[in-house]
Amino acid sequence: MQEKVRIPNLFIIGAPKCGTTALSHYLAGHPMIFMAEQSGIKEPNFFNKDLALSHLPQKIRDWEAYLGLFVSAPENVIYMGDASVLYLYSKCAVPEILDNCEQPRFIVSLRNPIELAQSLHNQRAKHGIEILDFEQAWHLQDKRKQGKCLPHEFIDVDLLQYGEVVKLGAQIQRLFQLVPREFIYVILYDDFSSRPDVCYRKLLAWLNLPDDGRMKFPRLNTYVGGYRWMWLEQSLRALRSVRQALGLPGGIGIHHTINRFNVINRKQPLSKAFREQLAHHFRDDVRLLEKLLGRDLSHWNI
Repeated sequence: MQEKVRIPNLFIIGAPKCGTTALSHYLAGHPMIFMAEQSGIKEPNFFNKDLALSHLPQKIRDWEAYLGLFVSAPENVIYMGDASVLYLYSKCAVPEILDNCEQPRFIVSLRNPIELAQSLHNQRAKHGIEILDFEQAWHLQDKRKQGKCLPHEFIDVDLLQYGEVVKLGAQIQRLFQLVPREFIYVILYDDFSSRPDVCYRKLLAWLNLPDDGRMKFPRLNTYVGGYRWMWLEQSLRALRSVRQALGLPGGIGIHHTINRFNVINRKQPLSKAFREQLAHHFRDDVRLLEKLLGRDLSHWNI
């Protein structure tokens, strides 16, 4: 008997660093939802083919492989989900989804763009891409757009344009022009971080799904540190992978001991002058977002 093709119909499309990892995890625990992460890949990044994403170890570019992520979904599942948070920034992802998936629903989580830009930079630092602090990287955006002052062997130039990647008003405007409003659910990270239980149950109601009784809402992917020497961290990870592959015992605490010295806190407070510069840069975009959502965002102080 030919296996039934299951095509995803639920998409968490962004924005990055807005609680989407936790949200995907919560939804994956619902008996009527199957998320791609349950097949081992949280962010397939299949539809954002206009982005190189050379820094990501896991991305899928083949349609059959993409559908293969959902073949193990139980028959009673109503929604099959993909949580690739750069779909919102991508110009081709949503049109591609609309062309290939029947009546897809979109979930978007949004955040103060100043916090978001800094968190994205911290993530790049965590992965060893950025070696400059946030303010230095911000002021290099024009040069990087010209291919100058780029991190070693990093070709995803657009993703280092923090001032554009987190202009959420423009991205939401484009989304609203493509998708009927009733198929889009918007969450503010402010609400989600303070009351994830309330946000989760409101989302289930929007999906016309019963409450699954979830009581625990752990915070996930909140690490904001970096490494003094990324080569040392990468070497330790490689050694751990070899040890695990060979079935050798571990747990003597060497990695933990080294990390006590190698790990640093990347989230430094912004100077008043720099924060004012960021606020000025994002002000018009936040006003657009307020208009689109019909919600006062003055608490963002932008």
